[in-house]
Amino acid sequence: MSHATGLSALLPYVLWGFSAWLASAIFAGYLASQKGRCGWCWFAWGLLYGPLSLIASAGLPPTVQVVRATDPVIRTELG
Repeated sequence: MSHATGLSALLPYVLWGFSAWLASAIFAGYLASQKGRCGWCWFAWGLLYGPLSLIASAGLPPTVQVVRATDPVIRTELG
């Protein structure tokens, strides 16, 4: 039987941690962009702060966009 020792024993945990950190950064950027925020900025924050930025972007309120109707509605009759 061969048992991994030293740093090779930690490699799966380090890879899992890195991939979870990166995934949380990607999801933080995606959530922020869906709420009308800067997705790239939140992705960068996610790279720095990991899961904390994902929690923060999930708690963000969506931005409110004002829609002004300046053009009149054109109605056409079919037939």
